[in-house]
Amino acid sequence: MSLSIPDGLIESLEGSEGFHKEAFIDAHENQIPNTSIRYNPLKLGSYKGSLPAAAQRIPWNPYGYYLEKRPSFTHDPLFHGGLYYVQEPGSQFLWEALRQTADPGQRVKVLDLCAAPGGKSTLLASYFKNGLIVSNEIMKNRAAVLTENVTKWGTGNVVVSCNDPSHFQRLQGYFDVIVVDAPCSGSGLLRKDQVAVEQWTEQLVELCSKRQQQILSDVLPALKQGGLLIYSTCSYSRQEDEDIMDFLSTSMQLENIILKDLPKGIAAVSGKLKGPGGKTPVGYKFFPDQVRSEGFFISLFKKTTGELPSYGYGETVPAIAAKEQALLKEWMKPHLDVYYFKQAADILAIENKWMADLGVLQKNLFLKKAGVAIGQIKGKGLVPAHDLAVSLWVNPAIAGFEMDRAQSLQYLKSQPPDLETEGVLTGWYLALYEGIGLGWMKILPGRVNNYYPRNWRILKD
Repeated sequence: MSLSIPDGLIESLEGSEGFHKEAFIDAHENQIPNTSIRYNPLKLGSYKGSLPAAAQRIPWNPYGYYLEKRPSFTHDPLFHGGLYYVQEPGSQFLWEALRQTADPGQRVKVLDLCAAPGGKSTLLASYFKNGLIVSNEIMKNRAAVLTENVTKWGTGNVVVSCNDPSHFQRLQGYFDVIVVDAPCSGSGLLRKDQVAVEQWTEQLVELCSKRQQQILSDVLPALKQGGLLIYSTCSYSRQEDEDIMDFLSTSMQLENIILKDLPKGIAAVSGKLKGPGGKTPVGYKFFPDQVRSEGFFISLFKKTTGELPSYGYGETVPAIAAKEQALLKEWMKPHLDVYYFKQAADILAIENKWMADLGVLQKNLFLKKAGVAIGQIKGKGLVPAHDLAVSLWVNPAIAGFEMDRAQSLQYLKSQPPDLETEGVLTGWYLALYEGIGLGWMKILPGRVNNYYPRNWRILKD
């Protein structure tokens, strides 16, 4: 492997905590970058396959695993069914940070501000099972990818928005937790991203640092007093990491949170300026020569001051008719406490406890997705939505058709899968691979209709 690390980056890191020049250069020039995944804990119960060896587990995430080599995820049906997400090892440390600072059973409102493509949002949705995750992405094309990924994850507790950070000032004191995985210079991914190598300059770092400060200043009013801020980057640069901690401690007057019992190799790094309590802030940096991860930085803060919550509540979203709700019963997992509403002809569902919040979010943000799309009533029955097929809310009693890998790939390419259907009852079936739902198909006399979304289909052979 040959990689030219920008000289300016090496010079800027000299003397930094946790930085060892020769080992750092060797890790970039001679070592292979990591490939890792994180399993969906709520889909593991349906999975009929096997997990990687325990020795491959990522030490700071109970559902994270290293892979010995990078497969073609595009051609793995389990990836499309939301059984796992491809995520850097360092990014998965968010789970451990939350484990030490936040009760997973809390009914909390969480904002993932810079969410695309969805790694942190899917982790948050799994961790906070009783929470509501607002997964935001300002760029519309990236918001579409984010929507696809959180849909496949299937938890139902995610709302996708497409807003500028400043828009969240309309939601003063609304969120219990805000995660800002900030846009950065990308030096932590140099081993994987040649573009990052070519684009890196000291001027880019300074530009990113100013942008990060602006993003944080814009969004912090939306964090309630006593709320948790998690700030992270995939940059090694002090201006984007330690200096931002100083900014949060001094200019924003946030209280730094110290983590305990760090896994071996993760470097605790300090700011220079003293914040509340006269202490300099501490964050955590991942260097690939010290820990099995690409470059990553994370720090945690508590907001100790703030204005009283203030935001517009919006109108109550009307429920669908009882007659229509009755048609949904056979499709939905029993004993769900959900509220059904319509968006044009589409029926959607969200947990009842979040209905008032849906009104708040609809009034103040531009929403791309809320809850789970169930389908459309046509004639006397439901035409089910793809969202329902890959969600955790689908009725386990619905008929499923287990396919092999070749058939599943035909299905995911929006081709008619080559299935033996003689003697099979006609009607709707959940397309399954190793127990994981991929989507809907309808078996008719002499043919199978494939309902996989064409805009999500596999194009690559």
